[in-house]
Amino acid sequence: MMHYGLFGGVPATDDPVLLKKLDGYRRGLKKPPIAGASDLWAIGRVDLAGGQVVDMPVTWDEIHRDEAWAAGILDLIGVKKGDICFYSFLYGQSAQFWPLMKATFDRGARSGSGMPTAWDSYRLETYMRLFKLKMDFGISPATLDGLEAAGHDLARVFSGVDVLVALPGAWERLVLKGFKPWRITWLGPVLAIDPCDGSGGRYDWTQWTLQADDGEILVSSAPCRTAKFLRARTGTSGEIRVLDGEPRFISLS
Repeated sequence: MMHYGLFGGVPATDDPVLLKKLDGYRRGLKKPPIAGASDLWAIGRVDLAGGQVVDMPVTWDEIHRDEAWAAGILDLIGVKKGDICFYSFLYGQSAQFWPLMKATFDRGARSGSGMPTAWDSYRLETYMRLFKLKMDFGISPATLDGLEAAGHDLARVFSGVDVLVALPGAWERLVLKGFKPWRITWLGPVLAIDPCDGSGGRYDWTQWTLQADDGEILVSSAPCRTAKFLRARTGTSGEIRVLDGEPRFISLS
């Protein structure tokens, strides 16, 4: 019996002929080069309005498109070869965060990761203390709570990071400490990434359509996506405006 798991799963087998095909294969970076391998890279999680949680299958072709878009975001942030970044996310959010991490690796930068929880904030503090971070992406209110509960001064502990990218609730607290963080907003399956310079939140509009209906953002998937969303309610308020020739998310909160 062979098992083809997700996240680049390979067969459970000791067949030397089949295993030979896996020479040089790096799990999770490309589809396994064997017959019968799944076209799915993974199944992600999407949180919608009203506490609704749905699965989001992602194919190998789709994750590669997402990685290409993420590379453009890292260009905008200024991540370069040799830089060190830190990403905070939950395992169920891997479908949205992996493209950014993979794009980080692809340009020769390095990254660490942790969870956006109070109890795991020590991991982020350790990275900030031991390394010069180019970017800290995914800072949550719980992260800040954990750092402060451990006696850390937020103004000091984040002072050595070039670019802070925070979730709502954490973003406002960092601004009060004198930082100029970027803001990320969850919009169902989409992460909108806003430099907070008036240019709006970026998202991959070739893969997702965002519309505002009575102040709430609705999300629809492009026909090419395996996961189907049609004007799904995100529960997030905002506007969609065309800036610099492309649609951008504008937060109203």
